Amino acid sequence: LFRSEEVEEGRSRLDSGLHMKEVGPESLSCGGSAEGTSKSASLGELEVQLGNATRLKKELRRVLKMFEVEFERKMGRKVGKGDRGEMEEKYDEYKKVKSSIKLMTRLLGERK
Repeated sequence: LFRSEEVEEGRSRLDSGLHMKEVGPESLSCGGSAEGTSKSASLGELEVQLGNATRLKKELRRVLKMFEVEFERKMGRKVGKGDRGEMEEKYDEYKKVKSSIKLMTRLLGERK
């Protein structure tokens, strides 16, 4: 099981490391549409951004999993939506990164 210190360490590593600004949909497009994205980013840039997003997603998932395990250990039940508290931002960021990965994967598939 994970200790609270490990959860905090994971949070601080996320805060000091990659951020959604670097890999989010807003960094991919000039017009906000998938069509604009495919015109504005080269294949190489998309692959780099996809790699960054994938690493960020894995790190977010790891931190969220540690939080969930620690919560379940302390409370004796699984985390509900109302229990997320301060981790809500991480859950939202995870969701955004996941959708960015889907978009980038789709765009890379169209280009090949």
